[in-house]
Amino acid sequence: MAKLKILDSNLKFQSSGQGIDFSPNTDGGGTATGTLLDDYEQGTYSTTIVSSNLTADSSSGTGYYTKIGNMVYVRGKLGMSTNSGSPSKSGSDGITQALPYTPKSGGTVFSGTMLQQNINWGGPTSLSHPHYFNPVASGYICMAASDGVRFYMNRVEYAYLRLTNDHLHVGYPGYTDIYWNIVYETD
Repeated sequence: MAKLKILDSNLKFQSSGQGIDFSPNTDGGGTATGTLLDDYEQGTYSTTIVSSNLTADSSSGTGYYTKIGNMVYVRGKLGMSTNSGSPSKSGSDGITQALPYTPKSGGTVFSGTMLQQNINWGGPTSLSHPHYFNPVASGYICMAASDGVRFYMNRVEYAYLRLTNDHLHVGYPGYTDIYWNIVYETD
């Protein structure tokens, strides 16, 4: 079997629609299509805030992505200083942060993971019965939507809830940071 070695250079295809053909490795498991790798990209993009009345801090401006075929792997940060009530975070708009590619309509949308700091989930309102408490947060996820990545709070014995600007209003002193990553399908 002949082997191809490329020394000190890159493999380039001159025609569109050409790529690395993996069909000889197909095991007959229903992969008659999709054995050609012809689309790979990685880079950074501007993770602007789509929702109104919310301004992220300057460290939130860059997102990182890898696109392989029609799957996009993205990670980013939503950070804001809550000191002295700045930047603006008033209102009940759902938080949405831009993605590098538009999610495929009707395609597979994967939920991602997020690590959060200083989210205002409401706190307890009573000590006599669990349902007299505001819903206790049990975890956080993000999902790709048509307008960008959205953030959600899972709550004990309650439905999940989309995070809004109000959830970021935790007061002085402190910072609110959400670190997130997500995988989704694009066209």
